[in-house]
Amino acid sequence: MPRQHRARPQFQVIADVRTHCLGSDHRAASGTCSSLMECHQDVLARSPFSNVETAR
Repeated sequence: MPRQHRARPQFQVIADVRTHCLGSDHRAASGTCSSLMECHQDVLARSPFSNVETAR
């Protein structure tokens, strides 16, 4: 049985965005993503988030 969170507005916003973007049928998967063909660095490199600056 899933753990129940106290009613917090941010959880409802997250749920609404997830439903809007992924649809109401979306369910979280179980297990790990060890069989992915690409690493996350490659995915980010070709995304709009590829230009990352580090402040020091």
